[in-house]
Amino acid sequence: MSKRKLYFKRTIKIASLILAIALVTAFCQQYLLCHFDYNKLLMNGFYLEDKNSLDVVLIGASETYTDFSPDLAYEEYGFTSYPVATGAAPVSLIKTQLKEVLRTQSPKLIVIEINGVLYRGKDSLTKESNLRKSLDNMPLNANKIEYIKNHVAISDQFEYYLPITKYHSVWNDYPEPLKYVKGLFAQNFRGYTYLKGVRTQGNVYDTKQVKMLNATLPKDENRENLEETSEADFRDLLQYIKDEKLDNIIFMRLPHIVAKSENYGRYKRCNTAGDIISEYGFDFYNFERYNDDIGIDFTKDYYNVDHMNVEGQQKMTRYLSELFVNKYGITPTELTEKQKEKWDTCADYYHKYVEYVKYVAKKDPKAKEVGEDGNTLVKIAKLSKSK
Repeated sequence: MSKRKLYFKRTIKIASLILAIALVTAFCQQYLLCHFDYNKLLMNGFYLEDKNSLDVVLIGASETYTDFSPDLAYEEYGFTSYPVATGAAPVSLIKTQLKEVLRTQSPKLIVIEINGVLYRGKDSLTKESNLRKSLDNMPLNANKIEYIKNHVAISDQFEYYLPITKYHSVWNDYPEPLKYVKGLFAQNFRGYTYLKGVRTQGNVYDTKQVKMLNATLPKDENRENLEETSEADFRDLLQYIKDEKLDNIIFMRLPHIVAKSENYGRYKRCNTAGDIISEYGFDFYNFERYNDDIGIDFTKDYYNVDHMNVEGQQKMTRYLSELFVNKYGITPTELTEKQKEKWDTCADYYHKYVEYVKYVAKKDPKAKEVGEDGNTLVKIAKLSKSK
């Protein structure tokens, strides 16, 4: 055998080995050796949506996926939507989330919830776990690389580029992650997520625990400065939107139970953020002042001070959908028969999910949020069959 052929064979073998290692690493990083929680399923579900098939996209933190149901909005108003949101996402992530949305979708309306703008303290703004909920679940592309370069210390960047190096010992956590593994395999095999990122619960928060200020908020003009880095990141986002001439973006603050002992500071910073948004000429809705219009019952519609339960979620979804349709003229994109079939299936599943969430709340007064993991899929199916 000539040396040329020998070198060629060796090159092929080495290339094949490298490819095999890369494929195994990618598989383990996606399905086995990674941080599993609901954020992974939510972000994965967004990337499963057909290109340019979403009419509305909502960007933000956890309120965005607990307070709005794309399935219900589709069933009653006809438009498609999805929340690109992760728990406790700081303002620095919003521009990257926005770029990721625009990379695969052309929404008629993009709604940015500003909770992440209002955080205080270094821990809330740069906490690694809050960043990773989003970044670990983005594909490695220019948007992700840009964020890592600009916001992550050089010494930590490699673990963001290759998350498996961060989570190589996650085997020790099994079997707990299996419910997420099953959910992830199920939605990838199916090709879409039933709940479109929704997560909530049926339990009701006891408002006697706090001194509520919500009744006074419509006339409360108190302000408080934003964290310096938050304001800088926020202005950078607003200037980017203005420079790119993105005229289909609005901002909102979803309603919370506001109390001095809990989150009144965020309310005051929200007033400041609203002033800044107005400087740049964008629409802003502070729904903490719209409680009566929305029809919120604080004794029934929340499971904690920050998040609506399933009853509140349905009220908020209908209220926002009316706004999107009547104020911004959102009309449904014409779907293919296959796409329509998927969304109809999701709308039907959402009703089963609502029944299950209420069932869980009756069984366990301290039940946690319910989302679309493997265990929930099985339990909803069992509950449906038992009826």
